[in-house]
Amino acid sequence: MRHTGSGRLMTACALALLAVAAATAAAAPVFEPLTRAREVSTLLELDGKVFGGTGDGGVFVWDADDPGQFERWTAGTQLGSARVVDLAWTGRYLWVATDDGGLTRVEDPASDAPSFRQIGSTMSTFATTAVAGLLRGDQERVWYGLGDGGLGEITDGFDGSVYTTSDGLVSDTIRALHIHDGELWIGTPAGISRFADGVFHDATAGLAGLNTRVFVTDTAGDLFAAGSGGVHRWDSSGEAWVSLGGIGRTVVGLAVVADDLYALGAYAGGTATLHRWNGTGFDDLALPEPRTLATGGGTAVWLGGRIDEPGMQVNRSGLAFYARLDAGGATTVWQPALTLPANCAGVTFGADGRPWLGSRWGEAFSGRRDDGTWENIYEIATVANDSSGLINQIAPILAMATGADGVVWVPQTGSGVLRHDPATGRTDQIRPFNSGLSGNSLIGAVGHPDGPVLFLHDWLDTDDKVDVLVDPVHWRNPANWLSLPLGSGGLGDGPNVWDAHVARRDQIWFAVEGTGLVRWDVNGLSAGPDDPLTWLDQSDDHWTAPVNDFPNTFLDPTQARGIDDGPGGSLWVGGNGVVRFRYDGGLITTLDDLGTAAGDEGGLSNSRVYDVATDRHGYLWVANASGLDRVRLGAGDPVVDSWFDALTYATDGGINGRYLSTAIADMPGSNYDFARLALDSDRGRLLHSGDRGVSLVDVGGPVGAASGSASAQLYPNPWRPELGDGLLRIGGLGVEPGETVEVGIYTVEGQLVYQDPTVAPDTGFWRGVNRVGNPVATGLYVVKVSWRGEHLMRTLAVVR
Repeated sequence: MRHTGSGRLMTACALALLAVAAATAAAAPVFEPLTRAREVSTLLELDGKVFGGTGDGGVFVWDADDPGQFERWTAGTQLGSARVVDLAWTGRYLWVATDDGGLTRVEDPASDAPSFRQIGSTMSTFATTAVAGLLRGDQERVWYGLGDGGLGEITDGFDGSVYTTSDGLVSDTIRALHIHDGELWIGTPAGISRFADGVFHDATAGLAGLNTRVFVTDTAGDLFAAGSGGVHRWDSSGEAWVSLGGIGRTVVGLAVVADDLYALGAYAGGTATLHRWNGTGFDDLALPEPRTLATGGGTAVWLGGRIDEPGMQVNRSGLAFYARLDAGGATTVWQPALTLPANCAGVTFGADGRPWLGSRWGEAFSGRRDDGTWENIYEIATVANDSSGLINQIAPILAMATGADGVVWVPQTGSGVLRHDPATGRTDQIRPFNSGLSGNSLIGAVGHPDGPVLFLHDWLDTDDKVDVLVDPVHWRNPANWLSLPLGSGGLGDGPNVWDAHVARRDQIWFAVEGTGLVRWDVNGLSAGPDDPLTWLDQSDDHWTAPVNDFPNTFLDPTQARGIDDGPGGSLWVGGNGVVRFRYDGGLITTLDDLGTAAGDEGGLSNSRVYDVATDRHGYLWVANASGLDRVRLGAGDPVVDSWFDALTYATDGGINGRYLSTAIADMPGSNYDFARLALDSDRGRLLHSGDRGVSLVDVGGPVGAASGSASAQLYPNPWRPELGDGLLRIGGLGVEPGETVEVGIYTVEGQLVYQDPTVAPDTGFWRGVNRVGNPVATGLYVVKVSWRGEHLMRTLAVVR
């Protein structure tokens, strides 16, 4: 078995194998992260753009003159994590600090095509608290806070020293960093350190309170610091701070606009506060929203924070906003339209193609409208007299389903089922006391094409494991419900029913933990798929003996978590790996099986599988504990393509040791223990859930045989840039006259070295320098060629 498309290599031998494997071009899927942004927590204006870092939604970017239109940078191919804590401009790059994904360096951040480089794998920690930097000549120096671990240093992109109290810091807990007059100022709970000429100096003299949260330099060149003791100005002649006074609470933000200094007070007692220095004291200003958490200066005072709508679960919900305070005191607020759930599990597509997401925390579920806005359902039904809404805001939503009538079904595990009608916006609560539902502990929901809906139970509901709502319109009538039998004449005796799959209109397979795979023939063996289904007449039902063993494989059907169709009447099953098998009158034939890849053997990226789904091309998508795999069948062994979120790739040595960084996709998750998959009606779009949101995946076109570009070759190879005209070329592209390809050149660690979007056949395009014009070192490089949605890789040896 082999991997192509996403690529994997670290050694020269693996590189050569990759070049062979990539000869079959792969159609790359397109990933779109569907994530919330709960609050704006840091702000920076630069070159006419404003950057708003959020606590869990990446970075908003908008024009200072037109804040209503924004872009968003998210985790994946852009940021190392969406949990942004600080932003800093060094004069060359914008640096984004995150609390669990290290740093990301952004080149040309204010342009229409910024370039991102994630810096985490070489850092001593991925948890950062602050960042600041500057240019000294041609050298860029960056410092970052390590939480309670001191101060880290990066020089020209390479990680350097880590400083602690043993080196002279007043504290190892870094809260704020700032560059002033070419020196680094460090705010901590124990006061302030100044780093100058390679030496740390204690700069706490004069502080009314030691806990320092923020710095700013005004237009006159004066340095200010603020925190628990109010606002202070640095007196360089006396080398001490001079107090400007307090504002009645801890200062968490400072901003300078023209000659004015603004101070933001911490949220407390239901509101934050904003103040402006008048030369002798602080004037109170009105805030546009009570939970304002950040401020920044520039052409205007920028504010950011969170809006808690009435009825939201305050500890877990909320939607980000940003605002502008104009010179006259007027404020304008913008609230990006985003989904509300963060930690997602249940997903489904509506009948209209709308993606729906459910929160594993249970505080909300959301559907995206055609105009890009979101319908967020978060109020508990008892809030108003209309009884429409959630049962509660703590019961997890581990599964969702769409009925044939377009109704969205949302089990709240431990509480019941929600029936949401997108046409009316009404959400009804289905409980055992008001319907025929047998129990509340639900972990699955599956719609039947004829209209009925199946609800799957876990181990807490001991008496019943699957309920069938035969008439979803009249759900209140217990006579319209059916509970399927247990034991040898039914579902078996397993604790959890993880999935149900309608393989044929009258045949439904169930994945029952500890039992295996069980098939229910609704009308018995003598009836056909076109006969009327006798749902409520169980006398003609037929149940197969459980499939509890797959011949000639170690994979275990009693651990099955997901089922979907395979080619030629076969079925795919995911659990402790994936298996394709055929069932014929009790005869079980194992056709394909895949476990975790080992070394260069190929296979899945992780054999802990939580769901499977077959797309319109017949490719199997596999949600596992590490990310997302795609399995393609062909004349030989199955071929597996794999994708990962940035954080998993950076922190999992089993992943980054086997795959190139080109396997990183715009996936928001980092934990997939409750991952679910859903396909739209034509099986061309896929939803994949994770703990930080959902990936909406356009599965792309079919992966065909080798195209005209698959015979592409680099020459010379090996290549000595100092010989001949010093240019690298690509031949054998097979493209149309005037057509070009995009080429990216990477180190074996996956770092982008050079990129050219318009490379013509047999035309010199690269002189062997990196993106800043410096010659690259001798060694092996990976060359990625992209053409008409296809991608292939070649290896290049540079010799100097």
